[in-house]
Amino acid sequence: MINFKKYFCMDMRRLLKSGTWIVSIIGVAVCLFFSLETKGFVNENVLSTYFVSTTLSGVLITYVFSAFSYAAVFSEDIEHKYLQYMLIRGNLRDYVFSKISVIYISSVLTMVLGTFFFLMLCRMRMPWVNLEIDKLGILVEGTYGSLIEGGHYLGYCMLYALHMGILAGTLSIAAAFCSIFISNRMMIFVIPILLIQLLTSISIHGYNVFIFYAYVKVLSSDFLNLIFILGLSVLPSAILTAGIYYKLKKRL
Repeated sequence: MINFKKYFCMDMRRLLKSGTWIVSIIGVAVCLFFSLETKGFVNENVLSTYFVSTTLSGVLITYVFSAFSYAAVFSEDIEHKYLQYMLIRGNLRDYVFSKISVIYISSVLTMVLGTFFFLMLCRMRMPWVNLEIDKLGILVEGTYGSLIEGGHYLGYCMLYALHMGILAGTLSIAAAFCSIFISNRMMIFVIPILLIQLLTSISIHGYNVFIFYAYVKVLSSDFLNLIFILGLSVLPSAILTAGIYYKLKKRL
């Protein structure tokens, strides 16, 4: 545990000093605007605009920026011979777990903070809702719809973004896993788009990757729905983490 804390603090400092997280957050916000394409502000309200922006193809690039902040760290450590140096201070297990933790956390925060930036820019132009034009039926019926009914619009959007961030975290770990095999950074950051395109084409009992979006309600309880989404994310993340550990172990 002591080694993990040391690694984790070092990784967090490395992330913050790199400044990539700032670029990533701005990139997410820009991509949400870009996703609107020619539609512009939808129904002159923030909620509808945000919802539409997350359902169009441009939103895929937000997952690239979520991975951009730290997902290439294994490739960088291998390329610069930093891996062996880091292991002198601890062990491979704590090293991998620390990297994965920072990758996941940074991806989630990038999506959430980038969304917040997007929402605040939209809010400067228009109200949160415009019920005279848009009844927001699909959002009210989905997860956290009670927040919209209670007027907690920012809280709803942040939880919506958290769901997307949870998906982004898993996709970033998948990119990190692939980075052990490929050194081309562009290819590493394209992995999230390729995976999400694949997951979109696979449907199980009527559900696919869009289950990670708040307007898709799987369970009746909002809390249980969030736990379920976390479980869907943690399981493949754990498998990918184990794969990274054993692959790096073979390289040593």
